[in-house]
Amino acid sequence: MSQRVQKRAPALVVCVSLAMATVAACGRSPREDTAGRTSTSPTAATASSARPGDSPTTSAIEAARMIEVAFAGGQVSGGRRTERVNLGDRVQIRAVSDVPEELHVHTYDLRRALEPSQPAEIAFTATIPGRHEVEFEKSGKHALTLEVS
Repeated sequence: MSQRVQKRAPALVVCVSLAMATVAACGRSPREDTAGRTSTSPTAATASSARPGDSPTTSAIEAARMIEVAFAGGQVSGGRRTERVNLGDRVQIRAVSDVPEELHVHTYDLRRALEPSQPAEIAFTATIPGRHEVEFEKSGKHALTLEVS
């Protein structure tokens, strides 16, 4: 290694260490990125949703506001609707489609591929107030409006 690279290596280690400490100090799980998207694994969900007084077995998936939507025969079942949640609530949207599709939560820019007849979920914390469109992206069909207040 050149002398210049050898001098920079310790600084890089310090920068990486500081970055990891900053993320830990912010209370984010390692599986949560800056947009608030998290893995749907129970471990990551539990870590990111712990509240004082929760039992260790309580997970965000159990405590989340479950919203279900289905797409079949080219139509969204139940028609247009608005689902209301409070700012800070955990939200879990479970979707199923009879064709290959993609569910997209606009504003949060969360997406999930849907395989025919295989339910898929998007879980997140409602951190952005307002009205947000949830769409079956490939067909351009409005799934629902999520209102966060």
